[in-house]
Amino acid sequence: FFVIKFVFQLTTQYALWDRIREVDSLKPRARSRLADLIHYLLSHETLPITVLKVIEWGTLTGSVSSVIRRVFKQLSTCPMLKLRRIFSPLFVKDKNPLLSEGLRLFLNVNFPDNEAYAKIEQCFAGED
Repeated sequence: FFVIKFVFQLTTQYALWDRIREVDSLKPRARSRLADLIHYLLSHETLPITVLKVIEWGTLTGSVSSVIRRVFKQLSTCPMLKLRRIFSPLFVKDKNPLLSEGLRLFLNVNFPDNEAYAKIEQCFAGED
């Protein structure tokens, strides 16, 4: 069973990476469905948040930004305990630093008044 789950995760992760890279060529409806899929996989903890490490946070296009914004808008409705579990791989110092810092900046810019992400930011800072 565990081998099948691991293979599913790996296959899904690679498929998502390909889709994220080609998001600029997707139609708006396909982009929103991709965002919904990413949200579902993250919120049900099927895939780790590190699946987003292929995103180039320094040069986000409008299409990628809208997909990621939709994902995190939906994720912000999750209970705080679940959000902490989802984000926990990023709290480890020196692991995925580009993803961690890029995501922190993205959330601060796009969700400055969001209470859930403010609490997540405290976890990043080690205040919790």
